[in-house]
Amino acid sequence: MHSRFFGFALLAALLAVPVFLVSPAFADTLSPVRNGAELLFFPWQRSAELVRELGGKPEQPLPAGVDLQALRRAAKQGDATARHRLGELYRDGAGLVRNERKAVDWFRQAAEQGYAPAQTSLGWMYMYGRGVAQDDKEAMKWFRLAAAQGYANAQNNVGALYMMGRGVPQNYEEALKWFRLAAAQGDAAAQRSVGWAYLFGQGVEQNDKEAAIWFRKGAVQGHAASQNNLALLYQAGRGVPQDYAQAMEWLHRAAAQNDASAQCNIGLAYWFGEGVAKDPAEAAKWFRKAAAQGDAQSQYNLGWLYKFGKGVPRDAVQAVNWLRLAAEQGHVQAQVLLGRMYRTGDGIGKDTEQAVKWLGRAAARGNAEACFNLGSMYLRGEGVPQDEERAMTLYREATALGSEEAELALRKLNGEGSEYPWRGDSKLVERLRTGVKQGDAEAMYDLSELYSRGYAVEPDARKDLELLEQAAALGSSRAQYALGCRYLAGEGVPRDEAKGLSLLNKAAAQGDAFARQKLKSLSGEEEQSDAAPAPAVAPPPDRDYVERFLKAAKAGDAAAQLQMAAMYLEGHGVKQNDRQTLKWLRKAARQDYGPAQALLGFLYEQGRAVRPDAEQARLWYGKAAAWYRQSAERGDMEAQFELAEMYKAGRGVPRDAAAAATWYDKAAAQGYMPAQFELGCMYLNGLGLARDEAKAREWLGRAAKQGHQEARRLSRQLKVR
Repeated sequence: MHSRFFGFALLAALLAVPVFLVSPAFADTLSPVRNGAELLFFPWQRSAELVRELGGKPEQPLPAGVDLQALRRAAKQGDATARHRLGELYRDGAGLVRNERKAVDWFRQAAEQGYAPAQTSLGWMYMYGRGVAQDDKEAMKWFRLAAAQGYANAQNNVGALYMMGRGVPQNYEEALKWFRLAAAQGDAAAQRSVGWAYLFGQGVEQNDKEAAIWFRKGAVQGHAASQNNLALLYQAGRGVPQDYAQAMEWLHRAAAQNDASAQCNIGLAYWFGEGVAKDPAEAAKWFRKAAAQGDAQSQYNLGWLYKFGKGVPRDAVQAVNWLRLAAEQGHVQAQVLLGRMYRTGDGIGKDTEQAVKWLGRAAARGNAEACFNLGSMYLRGEGVPQDEERAMTLYREATALGSEEAELALRKLNGEGSEYPWRGDSKLVERLRTGVKQGDAEAMYDLSELYSRGYAVEPDARKDLELLEQAAALGSSRAQYALGCRYLAGEGVPRDEAKGLSLLNKAAAQGDAFARQKLKSLSGEEEQSDAAPAPAVAPPPDRDYVERFLKAAKAGDAAAQLQMAAMYLEGHGVKQNDRQTLKWLRKAARQDYGPAQALLGFLYEQGRAVRPDAEQARLWYGKAAAWYRQSAERGDMEAQFELAEMYKAGRGVPRDAAAAATWYDKAAAQGYMPAQFELGCMYLNGLGLARDEAKAREWLGRAAKQGHQEARRLSRQLKVR
């Protein structure tokens, strides 16, 4: 989501997630919470979300036994079943070029004849804005018509809308009533919905055993998502005895149906050795299956395996390819690891602009490691103007989020040394030692700092120097600078001016500002920088500023309410207060104010100020998407850009690169720089539209003229070709 709505508040607020392969300690990853939200209500949603344009050709072959000419004749003669089937073929691109508008036309004709399956399909198209303007109320109208005829799929969908509060006020009890009606007819998706309600106590008292019973009802009918959820209950021992063998059996049944979540969970089982022998190669195989379907967690895990050579050959290029796919979907851990790889040039060539981009995105999501790394880049002037104040701000944010590295860096900048206590059980030390074993140069440098200063470990000059030399040899500019200074001064090593200067030059060549300054001072020259002046750190707002927004918020101004929520979330001008954050944010969101709805969805997704709740995140993202669509259709270029971002990430709408490209194009045509850049990248990568280097040059060039740094870099690269 565009930083205009998220970045202002979340730097200091969101919880951090360490950058390594997901471990068993992260229960969210292995629980039904993560996997349960993806296909909770609509059995064919995934296939519709993954549809791609293929140059005017059908995406799938015509189903066996379908006579297209006979089907067309029957549809034209008024046969409702034929009309609905023809709509399905157009919707799915099966035997016909995918055309959602034609699909809607055929669905509508059959729906108006009272054909319940067509009414349900038409409702879905309205709900997701496919071939028609998104409209939850219209979706509910058609679902109700079909549900009144006893059509189970529609009854389940009516329940879904009540559960999410879309088109109707949110009502868990009413949702459960509709789920039960459909489930009583044996509808597997509805049975899973009932199980979900029991699992999270929505509309009924929370009961793991009942959840397991209902998941099993769907699972035995072959419903992949139910099988996946039942497997996760067996893994966790919730509602059923813990039984890894049973878990693997159900996961394999779901995976055989190409369920990406189940494939990912099988990979995790092989990685951690849960119910099967630990086997990194087998884990990689399953992650690859899910990653190929667009599963961001699997893309991240596969990238991690390639980076560290676990189960697959070590391959930095493959690592970056998979990490980028996950990062572009908003996967924070992937953004951090990708940013670190670009920062250090880990087998791919150093690219500080890319490092700043990805670390910045993760920092805006409240990731401690990203804040720390980005702070270090500001401190040393890597790809950004050197700015010690900005660095310290980021270090403080990272420290508040639990980063021991940032705490040590702050103490070092403040001249504090001996006050930091030695803690033999420090998680930081354990994590850095793991990084050293994996060949991580930055972990080597950070651990050398601990041994040098006696932070969290006993001081050890030999280990300090050994780690520093290893990190410098692997290309860490920080290590090269520190070791170069030691050789020049003869501190802990024999004095060697030539070696010291060589190391400083290596660091300076990588853009290290400290090394450049040191070389300038040694040569007697004054440091001159052609970089733009560093932006001043914004002071906290004064009391009058806060009072003005508070007065407007109390008067019902949604934008002011959002601003108050942002200030309370960040503690900017007011004391940080989650309760006040939610109070004002919900007031704004309930006024159907899209930016507030988007931020509320984001908080539920990340578990900041509220418990993580994938369903609530999906609800509020959906409302935000509808709001942005209305503004976008009126020509608002920022709303067009935000809607494109939502389609690209699959937040509130199905992930749809073609739809994203359409809305980027509309905003770009109005001169909106971020949209011009994104559109250029889509043309360059052939994402959502045909690859066209000439158009990529055009749009990147327009963004570059407006000062977009990444666009300038890409434009230069294209000119060199």
